[in-house]
Amino acid sequence: MEKIMAILSVIYVVATYNVQAQEIGQNQRQSIVVTEVIDGDTIDATLLEQKKNVRIRLADIDCPEISKKSGNFNKQIKEWKLSEEELKEKGREAKEKLSALVTLNEDNLYFEYTPQKICGNEKRKVGILWTGDDVNINEYMLKKAGCKPYSCIK
Repeated sequence: MEKIMAILSVIYVVATYNVQAQEIGQNQRQSIVVTEVIDGDTIDATLLEQKKNVRIRLADIDCPEISKKSGNFNKQIKEWKLSEEELKEKGREAKEKLSALVTLNEDNLYFEYTPQKICGNEKRKVGILWTGDDVNINEYMLKKAGCKPYSCIK
């Protein structure tokens, strides 16, 4: 009986994962319109095909926090060896760079959903933001906006 329950549990998890992936279009670039840049690694957007509003977390990066409200603020101060004001300033700079990129490419942005990169109980959709010219905005933010690599795997 325990084996049957374990097998059913695995089937349920796989089926749920597949439904969520298909709902957003896993590993397929979808045209989006960004409605708000929250910070250097989070945006609000509308998926044009589904006409669905989502909050998107850029995969594989961690940008400096803007405010103490974030649960990562104090952690970043220690890890990044910055004062509160330095961290906030770097966070504002990262947000400005992402905002500029989004504005520059506002009619030509795509989101690639990567659910395999979700850490824990993530309510945001996690993925890669692309321009129509094949520029990976996540990588750009790593190289040019003071963001650091991020992974769930420690």
